[in-house]
Amino acid sequence: MKVDITVVTCFSIGLGAGLTPIGEPLSTIVVSKLSGSPHHAGFDFLVGLLGSYIIPAVILLGFIGLFL
Repeated sequence: MKVDITVVTCFSIGLGAGLTPIGEPLSTIVVSKLSGSPHHAGFDFLVGLLGSYIIPAVILLGFIGLFL
């Protein structure tokens, strides 16, 4: 039971960390590569691009963890 909750929590943390360039190395690389023309990616670029997918997934994982 504790292992299931831990796995769900790790997925949720990993998804949430992917939204900010200081969260994990991959998002830092994405923002740095897209910071030039034509995208001009800033700190909130990934939130605007992927936030509508990741934020509901984090909430859903929170509810799954709640019921486990």
